[in-house]
Amino acid sequence: MADQTSQNFNAAFAAGRVAGLAVAALTISIVAFVQLLGAEKAIVGLVLGTLAYRGASDASPQGRRLAIAAIAVSLVYLLVMITVVLFAGEDLLDALKALDQAS
Repeated sequence: MADQTSQNFNAAFAAGRVAGLAVAALTISIVAFVQLLGAEKAIVGLVLGTLAYRGASDASPQGRRLAIAAIAVSLVYLLVMITVVLFAGEDLLDALKALDQAS
């Protein structure tokens, strides 16, 4: 009986840990979209989402779905940033120079 209770407790703790990591990953990934040049936040969201996904078991499908969402949001943001830098890199540099001169 005590062994079963211990196993249930450990499973619940692991599921809560995965859900917490997944929620943190999704939150950080969304914050990366809100702030400009938040690539480092997207990378942190990607890493946390990957950790949550790897730690998720079949017993915590909600944590797994949140982790997948965090990974997707982070990857989309990073791909958008790479595309913008590749195609509008010079325009961005010109804008940064103009802002630097204005200050």
